[in-house]
Amino acid sequence: GIYMFKMKMEVREGVTLFNFGSSFPAAKTPDDLLGPLVYLTSSSEFRDLRMESNRKLAVDNFWLGTTGEMEDARELIRVFYNRVLFANLYFSGYKEGWKTDRGMIYIVFGPPDILEKMADRENWKYLGKKSTAPIEFVFKREESPFTWNNYELDRRNSSTSLWAEAVRSWRKGKIYSPNY
Repeated sequence: GIYMFKMKMEVREGVTLFNFGSSFPAAKTPDDLLGPLVYLTSSSEFRDLRMESNRKLAVDNFWLGTTGEMEDARELIRVFYNRVLFANLYFSGYKEGWKTDRGMIYIVFGPPDILEKMADRENWKYLGKKSTAPIEFVFKREESPFTWNNYELDRRNSSTSLWAEAVRSWRKGKIYSPNY
């Protein structure tokens, strides 16, 4: 849950406490493992995974299905859920970091090659192949009474084809990197 304590009701700021569960920031429970897969699955696939009675087995089968090899699937799981962990550590605010725009990009694309922080925004750049232009994501800081760590992706300049390429890579059993 989310709790905010204020000295006076008319004051906007206060102290905010968050409780995202006992295993937070790591993803350990079947529901924790399932949630971030929303970025790699279609809505019907995600719905089917959520409907499975044994969600842990469903998650394991998803990853094994991407590679067909147990060791390769373990490596994908290790990288993917380490990114979820770091997204939770760095980007959490009034919701878990993996659910934020910065968390989403971090999980799928990895850490940026260049990070430019300004008072009102962050620019993330991925250098890409030598023959291609850098990939850039711009996150604008949004006001929130609960946190200073609230940024939203400026989707006007974001490419859906880049997103589709990244998801295809994960679905084929390859950790996505714009540098390859």
